[in-house]
Amino acid sequence: MLKHIGITVNYPDDIYQFYQKVLMFSTVRKFNLDLALSALLFNIEESPEVFLLYNNGVELEVFVSETNEKKAYTHICLEYANADKVYSNAIELSYKAIKKPNRNGGFTYFIYDKSGNVFEVKEKN
Repeated sequence: MLKHIGITVNYPDDIYQFYQKVLMFSTVRKFNLDLALSALLFNIEESPEVFLLYNNGVELEVFVSETNEKKAYTHICLEYANADKVYSNAIELSYKAIKKPNRNGGFTYFIYDKSGNVFEVKEKN
């Protein structure tokens, strides 16, 4: 069973602007990852601030770091009862958002934070 997904953001303001206001996650707790533990587990010499975020059974562990990651097709798919609201939030706050028609006559949304993390947002059935 999936417990959480760990991702990296390069812009601390995305925690509030993107993850809370756009994706509607709540901060459960925040902490700094110990420097020695960061080096041991991830081979990165820094002590990043980490936010544990939660929404509707999904936990994201978001590391705020200057380390850039190369992303290709990596994305996280989320279902919402109001997927169009998430898309509207993204547009309103000037985040990149793509609206794609799907096979069911509705839409699938691809929404991007400032660090290039991609979220596929679908309507919950």
